[in-house]
Amino acid sequence: MGRKNRKRRGKQSSSQTQKTPKRKTKEMLETTSDVCADQAGPSNVSTTSQNVATDQSTNKKSIHLEDANLSNFQGILNIGGDISGQIADPSRMKEQEAIEKVRQEQKKHREADLRPQAGIKVSENFPVVHPNLAEVTFYQGGAVPKQETYIPSTDDLKGISHERSIDFDSMVRSDKRYTGVIGNPGAGKSTLSKRLAKTEEFTTFHVKFSDLPGRRELTLREMLIDNNYINLDDETCKHSFEWVKINQSQCLIIFDGLDQANWAFEEEVAKLSYYAKQSVQNIIANIFNKHYLPDVKIIITSRPHSMLNLSHTLQPNRTIFIRDLSYDNMKTLFYAYTGTRAKSLWFQLSQNAPVVFSLCYNPLLLQLVIAASLNPLKDVGEITTTTRVFATVLEGLRRSDNTKPRDIAGLILQVFRLKLVIQSLFKIFMITYFYCAAD
Repeated sequence: MGRKNRKRRGKQSSSQTQKTPKRKTKEMLETTSDVCADQAGPSNVSTTSQNVATDQSTNKKSIHLEDANLSNFQGILNIGGDISGQIADPSRMKEQEAIEKVRQEQKKHREADLRPQAGIKVSENFPVVHPNLAEVTFYQGGAVPKQETYIPSTDDLKGISHERSIDFDSMVRSDKRYTGVIGNPGAGKSTLSKRLAKTEEFTTFHVKFSDLPGRRELTLREMLIDNNYINLDDETCKHSFEWVKINQSQCLIIFDGLDQANWAFEEEVAKLSYYAKQSVQNIIANIFNKHYLPDVKIIITSRPHSMLNLSHTLQPNRTIFIRDLSYDNMKTLFYAYTGTRAKSLWFQLSQNAPVVFSLCYNPLLLQLVIAASLNPLKDVGEITTTTRVFATVLEGLRRSDNTKPRDIAGLILQVFRLKLVIQSLFKIFMITYFYCAAD
C-alpha cells in the first residue's frame, strides 16, 4: 500500500508540473491584456483596478501592473515594443514629409527678400535693428473717425494712446491670437513682417495683400500653399495643408499690407467649407473671426486708416504701433550704409541740414537721404534740403541705364507727378513728427 500511495502521489505531482506552465501562461496573457488596457485610457484603468481588488479579496496572488515586465510578452503580443499597440499612421508620415518640403521653400523665400530698398549695397554682416514698438489702444478714444472717410496715415494720431513699449521677440510670444501692426509710410512694416516670418517657433505663411487676386476665387489651401510655392506638386500641397489643420497652434500667418488690397471686406461673411472656392476677402474674414483655423496665430500689417475700417468682428485682439528708430539704432544703420564716409557725412547732415537729418529716423527716408548724399549731382547741389534729396533721387532714376530704352519725356512727366506726391506726403509727415515731439 505504501508503494501504491507513493506512485499515486508521484502521478499527482507530475500532473501539477504539466499544468503549471499553462496556468502561468494564462495569467501572463491576462496580465498583459490588463496592461495594454491600462495604456488605452482612464476607463480601462478603473476596470484593471477592480480586477486587482477582486484578486486581493479572494486571497489570490495578484500581479501588480508596475512590476509587469512587458518585454517578456512582446513575442506574444507582436507589438514591436509599442506599449499602446498603436501603429504609425502612414498618412501622418506623409503630412510630416510634406510640411518639411514647404518649410524648405519658405526658407528660400526668406533668404531672398530682406534687402535695402534704395539700391544701397550692404555686406553680409549688416546689422539688424528694429524700430521702437508700442502696444496701443487703437480702437478706443478719438482714433475712430465719425464718418467712414479716408484718413492719411501721416495725419494726426492723437487718438492713439501709447500704453507700453514692447520688444521684437515678444511679438509672436503673446497669448493674443490676432495682432495688428500699424505704422506710417516707410516705418518698416513690411521689413518687420519679413523678419517675423523667419521665426523658428512657428511654421510661418507670409501673405502679401498686393499679391492676392481681387476677383478670382480660390480655396484656403491655394491661398496659403499652392499659389506661394509653385515648385511643390499637388500631393505635397494636399498633405501639408492637412498638417496645418491638425497642428494649427504651431502655425503663424502674416498678412502684409492691408492698405494695398484692391478690394474691401464684405459686411456679411459666408461660412463655407475649407475646400470651397470663394473670394479672398471671404477666406481672410473667416480666418480673422475664427471660423477657419481658430488656433493659428495671425499678424496683419497696415497703415492706420485701413485698420480703422475693419468691422468689429475682424479687428485685432491687440494693436502695435511702429514708431521711429531710436537715436542709437538710426546711427548704427547710418554708419552701416555709408561705410568709410560715415563720419564726414554724419557731421555734414547733422550740422548743415538738420531738417534732412531728422528724416533719417524713418528707415525708408534714411535710405533715400544716404543714396542722395552718396551720389550728389552738380545741377542739383549739396544735399541740404528735403527738395534736393528727392530731386537727386529722381534725377538719378532718370539717368539710370534701365530708363534709356524708354520714353524719357513720358517718364519725366510721371516722375514729376510722383515728386509732387512725395513732397505733399513729406509735409504731412513733418507736421505729424513735430506734433508728436511737442507732446
